[in-house]
Amino acid sequence: MKLDEVLPAFKDLELKMSEAYLWCAVSFEGDDLRKFFSEMSDQEQSHAKALDSLSNKLSAENQQLEIPPDLPGRIRLEVSGAFASLKQTHDLEQALAILAELEQGELNTVFESIMRAMPPEARADFLELTTKRHIQFFKDGCARFLPGSPVLAKLGEILVKDRSYYRVFNG
Repeated sequence: MKLDEVLPAFKDLELKMSEAYLWCAVSFEGDDLRKFFSEMSDQEQSHAKALDSLSNKLSAENQQLEIPPDLPGRIRLEVSGAFASLKQTHDLEQALAILAELEQGELNTVFESIMRAMPPEARADFLELTTKRHIQFFKDGCARFLPGSPVLAKLGEILVKDRSYYRVFNG
């Protein structure tokens, strides 16, 4: 599959992540916690908007990145399963652990890789949407709401993967 064919699927996945954070914003008590989850939801929506905008800016030469046909479906299963688990808990620590797993998953790698693969003129408006900043905001929020939690150790493992991720697909 070509990049332009799967961008809508990745956009939908980012929106599903936004929905997960929004669910947390209405499910957990405390103004600061709700503000944190709402901001995370907004960031995921910004990622979706960025992908939507990029799909409108792609030229034929930029559409040559080959995406494995099973990648969107594989990520969709991961996100859907985690969201279902998230809806079953009202424990903040467990919810943040589930969200940490999602943040460490392939969707952030895909988003970052797409952004980095685009020529500067196509992504100039979205440079502030880096995955590193998004993950750092998540880590900072979790440290604020779960000081001393074992989830914090897991958060330390979240990394933005190599920027040449898609070379594997074209290789």
